[in-house]
Amino acid sequence: MCPQLKSIFFFYIVVFLTNLETVDVPECGSLQAIVGEEGEGSNKVVLHKLCSLTLHNLPSFVSFYNNADMPLERQFMEKQARITDDTRIIPVEDEQSTTTSFSLFDENVKIPKLESLKLFSIKIHRIWSDQLSNDCFQNLIKLTLEDCNLTYLCSLTVARSLCKLKSIFISECSLMEKLFITEGNNNKYSKDCIFPKLEEIQLSRMEMLKEIWPHEDEVRADSFSSLISVDISQCNKIDKIFPRYMKCCYLSLKSLKVYSCVRVEFIFESRCPPQQSDAKFASPLEVIDLHNLPYLKYVWSEDPKGVVNFTNLQSIEISECNTLSNVLPSSIAKDLENLE
Repeated sequence: MCPQLKSIFFFYIVVFLTNLETVDVPECGSLQAIVGEEGEGSNKVVLHKLCSLTLHNLPSFVSFYNNADMPLERQFMEKQARITDDTRIIPVEDEQSTTTSFSLFDENVKIPKLESLKLFSIKIHRIWSDQLSNDCFQNLIKLTLEDCNLTYLCSLTVARSLCKLKSIFISECSLMEKLFITEGNNNKYSKDCIFPKLEEIQLSRMEMLKEIWPHEDEVRADSFSSLISVDISQCNKIDKIFPRYMKCCYLSLKSLKVYSCVRVEFIFESRCPPQQSDAKFASPLEVIDLHNLPYLKYVWSEDPKGVVNFTNLQSIEISECNTLSNVLPSSIAKDLENLE
């Protein structure tokens, strides 16, 4: 236990930590920052070899780098008290305007080799400043979040810079209503591919989450093109898993599991793959597992009618989906030669 510890390193020490590869900090009630700075001014923190960062149960934590520009501790704790008030949940739009200065990483922090970021019970409101430089976290591969006061995962600008991200695991972030936001000055006519290497996404116990994917006019159609596994459970405000414009779900998806999402009505809203041709498009999907979806009407909202087939399907498990009228359209059922 470290009852008086406010930060682990001062800035003048960080410059000598050239070989630091792992930081793992659990259970420290007073800790406000990993790097603190004495005196006035704001310097850049660059950790060239840090590959893994894990922060666990740090109730007073403010930011990775608590420099002279950070707000006073008392102001921060007052806002934390408001947002964690057990009697109510402050709406995202109301709270964001008062917490925009708080993020785990800002423009003064650069960790170019970071591959794994895990945050558990950290009461931060944002992970990254919305206008993150492209080379600050470009090697991040795995992101795990649990019980954080995040109102969203990241901005689209940040998402574009996380080009090597392969895994996203998020649970119990009770204030998060959507994963992505568009910055006010974003040009909607300039669409980019985001998360081209993302392979798995797991979302659980996200009571306020309504939107998983960016809107159709915000990103290119080839975004999420490497997605292999989607696992969603206890997200009770989501009404569909793959909206009509998310045709990437036909490209690489092999495993789909959806449990205990009480408002879900459709799994696939679109019947068409990203590119149509004279030949049938064969989906790589192998596993469908659906459980306790009381309002699920259809797995496919439209019959694919031969545009796409699912010859790779090996396992279909469905239980407690009491309003489901049928499991498979006839055009899919006739091609299930690998179903076990």
